[in-house]
Amino acid sequence: MQEALQGTSYSHPRLYTDGGYSISCSVLATFRPQHTQRQSSVSIILKDDSVSWKHRPVHILHIRDGNSIQAESAYTMEYVALAAAMKL
Repeated sequence: MQEALQGTSYSHPRLYTDGGYSISCSVLATFRPQHTQRQSSVSIILKDDSVSWKHRPVHILHIRDGNSIQAESAYTMEYVALAAAMKL
C-alpha cells in the first residue's frame, strides 16, 4: 500500500475501515454444523477528504479469509481492519 501511495499527495487524507462476517447455512449444515459456510473480510479505503476528492485517486485494500484466523464475528474483522489501518 505504501508503494501505491508514493507520489500521491492528499491535502486531507482520510481512512475508512469496515469488516464483515456472514454465515450461510444449508439444510445439511443444520444437521452437520461442520458444513456451515462462514465468510469474513475487511476493507480499508484511503481517500482525500478535501472538496476535490473526486479528482484524486482512491486506494482500497481488501483482506479476506478471516476464517484462517478463526474470526467468529464481525468484531474480530473490524479489529483487523483498524490494526492494519494503523500500520499504514
